[in-house]
Amino acid sequence: MKKIKINFEKFSIKGIFKNLVVIILIAFVMYGFVLYNLKANSVYYAKNVVTQNGFHPTAQMLLHNMSWINCPEIDTLEYDFDGNVAISDKNSLKESYYVCDGGDGQYPEIHIHDKDISYFVTRDYKISYASGKSFNSILLSEVNEENVLLKMDDFLSPIVDNVQKPLINLQFIFNYKYRDVFKPVKK
Repeated sequence: MKKIKINFEKFSIKGIFKNLVVIILIAFVMYGFVLYNLKANSVYYAKNVVTQNGFHPTAQMLLHNMSWINCPEIDTLEYDFDGNVAISDKNSLKESYYVCDGGDGQYPEIHIHDKDISYFVTRDYKISYASGKSFNSILLSEVNEENVLLKMDDFLSPIVDNVQKPLINLQFIFNYKYRDVFKPVKK
């Protein structure tokens, strides 16, 4: 039986360190690319998630990641990145949609201002509070929740419809990352 002799002179600490640094840099670049891709294409990914209970994550992803998304120029819409992110109707002051921190800073509530009524939509796409023109509370039983959410989807649809397919589709990572929030249905 032959003994295998390893020549340790070929392995230098400097060479190992250099290779380790290169591997770590490549890992950081890949991690950064994946994070950027998930944020910049979050509306596309959210549009393609099949969720339970008819939950539509596109509005949340659009408003939460609007500073990362390439928002198309649409004549009737105006974007506001100063302070809270907002999308407004240029032609009237009747409707606007903006996002603010919902507590944990990760998945915000959506605030809808429609004519003289303000609605607060929670992470699970339910209206939690409604108030009138003079900030008086409106009973949720008087609010047609489905109608309000459909109007919001219609208002945001020009943006959602103009979202481009990502060059590298990371839908499976998006589904895994948001599995507890959106509760996607397994195919």
